[in-house]
Amino acid sequence: MCGLRAVSLISVIFFTCGSVAAVGGNNYWYPKEQPVATTKPSFPGNGYYIYGSQPANGGLPATTYTQSHTTYTRDTNFGGQSANGGLPANGGLPANGGLPANGGLPANRGQLPYGTPTHIGQTIYRSQPNYGGQQRYNARPRQLEYKCIEANLQYDCVFYNVHIDMQTQDAYFGFENLTLNNQKNVTFKNSTMRKLPAALLASFRQVEVLNLNGLQIEEIDTNAFAYAHTIQKLSMSNNNLERIEDDTFQATTALQNLQLSSNRLTHVDLSLIPSLFHVNVSYNLLSTLAIPIAVKELHASHIRINAVRGPFNMELTILKLQHNNLTDTAWLVNYPRLIEVDLSYNELKKITYHHFFTMQRLQRLYVSNNHLVALDLYGRPIPTLKVLDLSHNHLLHVERNQPQFDRLENLYLDHNFIVTLKLSAHHTLNNLTLSHNDWDCNSLRALFRNVAHPAVHDADQYCKIDYHLEHGLCCKESDNPYLDRLLQCIALTSVVEKL
Repeated sequence: MCGLRAVSLISVIFFTCGSVAAVGGNNYWYPKEQPVATTKPSFPGNGYYIYGSQPANGGLPATTYTQSHTTYTRDTNFGGQSANGGLPANGGLPANGGLPANGGLPANRGQLPYGTPTHIGQTIYRSQPNYGGQQRYNARPRQLEYKCIEANLQYDCVFYNVHIDMQTQDAYFGFENLTLNNQKNVTFKNSTMRKLPAALLASFRQVEVLNLNGLQIEEIDTNAFAYAHTIQKLSMSNNNLERIEDDTFQATTALQNLQLSSNRLTHVDLSLIPSLFHVNVSYNLLSTLAIPIAVKELHASHIRINAVRGPFNMELTILKLQHNNLTDTAWLVNYPRLIEVDLSYNELKKITYHHFFTMQRLQRLYVSNNHLVALDLYGRPIPTLKVLDLSHNHLLHVERNQPQFDRLENLYLDHNFIVTLKLSAHHTLNNLTLSHNDWDCNSLRALFRNVAHPAVHDADQYCKIDYHLEHGLCCKESDNPYLDRLLQCIALTSVVEKL
């Protein structure tokens, strides 16, 4: 034996056999004592957890370097010794580090059936293909998935914490099995969606009511409504939309109620959606309003509209166009079945019966806060009209409209320049406002012989020089009231020109 002639066992072994010192019959060199490595049910890989069977050696890599010591685990046959120092494979541990198959987890761990409910608002990723016999989850996110798992009295599908920007791609909604996405009333909470994706309604094809209010939507995907055949009510108010292309709602054949108020719209052609019954496009930047053929109620206030167009419509009953830039009412002849029209706060200068003669159902007409200097409803009064608001205009002579005034229930004439007014003893007025005008006292006395004080619902408080209160209204005594006002106006104009 080569070790018998050496001064010491270590030197003989070193010089004669030329092998590394044998420690415990193993051919590893341990600079420092090693703890035994244990396996875990899961371990992170690239930021994601991988579930399933662990590799040999308890989940540790073949070569490990640490700051405090170095461990060499390569099996090398020195001196004819068996590989691995005579120990069984895997350091004497059973296969899989002593843990049951699948890391001690249930057989189907990590293999949740598609569409398993998650916590509200949780974003999950679709599973990836099977690599090397193991199922990887969350390995490489490819599709954002959002599911609605809450319902309330109004909506049977509530999405939480959906966040989609202009760069988001491949967002997915609901279950892969589209028959499970059978909710009919859908809404969003705590969400932003700068671009409305096509995937939403491609997955939910039975939606009848869709609430997209306040999601900061700036753009609508070209095919966002390609599968929206069942939608009846769509709300997209309080967003940032600037334009809706003409073919956007081409497939929405059942759409009846459309809410687009409080956006930045400069273009939307409502006449291309013939199914609409109720529309609200108020608080936008439209200059032209296109009225659909069958709409019944249309709200388009605070916009800047200066033109109205559209086909003849026998269904429209309520039209609210206050706070716009309209200068005429000739287009009204296309809507003979109107019941209520609000044209307050526009640029109108004249109201004439020629634009209302087709109306046999009109009950309420509001034209306050315009620039009216002429009112001609005496030629052919509107027989069904009950409420007429002419306040805050520049009207001077309205007496010839008595046939129309006598039929009304509510007449508002305050804040004009009216001098005289006549009503018959058979008028039907219940409410009349007359303050802030330029009344002739004789005319007021004659008027109040036919009008009871309870019907007048306003009064003046302070009068100009040469005027005094009579029946609670400021008036001026004059034998020739209109000539007197004309001379007064000429004198005032002369004074202004000299300044």
